[in-house]
Amino acid sequence: MQLRYLGKAFLLIVILAVAALGSVALFNCKKPHVIIVNNPGAGRLGDQLLGYSKAKYLSLKYNIPFLLIPFEYSDQLTLSQEKHYTRWSFFLQRVFYKLFARVVWVHTEEDMVEALKTLNGPTRFIAHLNTRFFEHINANVGLDRYMNSWAASFLYELTIKYPDFGAELKKMLQPLQPPPLMNLPKDRLSVAVHIRKGGGYFMDPDVTSQQYYSNEVHAVNYEQFCIDSDNQNFISEASKNIPAFDYDLTNRDSVDKIHLDKFPPEQYYVEQIKNLSDFLNDVPLYVYIFTDDPEPVQLTKRVDDAVNKENIVFACRTSKNTHDTNVIDDWFALTYFDCLIRSGSFFPHAAQLIGHHKVIIYPLHLKWLNNQKLVADRVGITIRDKELFKRKYGTKNSERRGS
Repeated sequence: MQLRYLGKAFLLIVILAVAALGSVALFNCKKPHVIIVNNPGAGRLGDQLLGYSKAKYLSLKYNIPFLLIPFEYSDQLTLSQEKHYTRWSFFLQRVFYKLFARVVWVHTEEDMVEALKTLNGPTRFIAHLNTRFFEHINANVGLDRYMNSWAASFLYELTIKYPDFGAELKKMLQPLQPPPLMNLPKDRLSVAVHIRKGGGYFMDPDVTSQQYYSNEVHAVNYEQFCIDSDNQNFISEASKNIPAFDYDLTNRDSVDKIHLDKFPPEQYYVEQIKNLSDFLNDVPLYVYIFTDDPEPVQLTKRVDDAVNKENIVFACRTSKNTHDTNVIDDWFALTYFDCLIRSGSFFPHAAQLIGHHKVIIYPLHLKWLNNQKLVADRVGITIRDKELFKRKYGTKNSERRGS
């Protein structure tokens, strides 16, 4: 009997010692007894990567150790090798969480700042997709509880303003297994186009908007944002670069009436491919369609036929395709291209954070016309190539409309 009690006591001492050693290793920073974690919660890969990126940003900014909470596909990325997660057994993680009984949800960066002023014991900060930075607060965005399209805003600009943060994301968001090479043609500029369709995902009911229509049915305001790492003014300009849309809460019977910016019609992509070609003086382009559509070849042919420009070669995946196949391969492949045309989906936006795109095109505002047509009447263009700063995007398309 005494031996059994002695054995239990010895085991408890070992557990506490190991936990203490883990704490010492983790607390090798200026703020002991504090950690910050990501909150997987609900959402797919894009949501998770943006939430992770926000937690990492705050970790670096305030010099607080980061602890990864795993999410779907995280085991396929370098971030899964974070030294303070994979070295611990599940049991030791539970013990560690018990030690950090005080939890502060970081809904705004102010929550973290205020809590750091009154530390009175081990504290665990939890950042998430909808955490608002001071940049969001100053721009007065993130207050609408019915939409979170703003959630990705400022992250891209912050990776450029703070190169250490950008480098950390590039390091942590690499696939552990090298993805298949894209073999992009060297004699053409490459353009990634991400078209989200739902792909059978149970939370994405079918779209109902008319996919093609005359581009004369609506006027489009094109807003250019030039990002020069030598000129930090782009941070203040970013407050204008935040998506929004008109929605009708009484009639949300399709996914494109719930998340307007994530499901623009195919007409939007056709217009922007044409605009980009015009903007680049119709140089040879290689346009690759990334999609969760189960019939990517048919989708690509529709877009190709509607664009109808001889300088453009189209391509897409020809093998089996659904919302949950080729996820990491497609996501990382988006980072290879010279240009990116995307929706408001967080999936391509997360790829944008670590890509080297010269031009990025995305919807800033969408609205429904007569409950049939979903149109993007404001489109944003972010330009990183200084040689393109003086060019005006969308002018030839406006001339075609006669405006």
